[in-house]
Amino acid sequence: MKKLVNDSGLDPDGDQMTNRAEFIAGTDPQDALSCLKVEEITNGAGGRTLRFNAMAERDYSVFYRDSVTVGNWQKLVDVPARTTNRVEIVTDTNAISGVRFYRLATPSVP
Repeated sequence: MKKLVNDSGLDPDGDQMTNRAEFIAGTDPQDALSCLKVEEITNGAGGRTLRFNAMAERDYSVFYRDSVTVGNWQKLVDVPARTTNRVEIVTDTNAISGVRFYRLATPSVP
């Protein structure tokens, strides 16, 4: 009889995402560069732009708050699933100045 190993809580690539979280996100648990994160945030005249790598068949929610520890996370936008991996760009038109913190989640949160 084959013994099953539960390695869902392990993080073999050291990227702070467990194997379970990597499975849900569609990222590679053996590659530290393959993880769910906002890759770049830039400020412009139209607001703040966030860029992240989105995986095929995954949908996302982007949240924000103005304090790192205080207040509820507010939903900025949902990003629908598509059939291919791609770079997604989301603009926060209300973040013209000041500090704002972002969180990326998959699957999307109602």
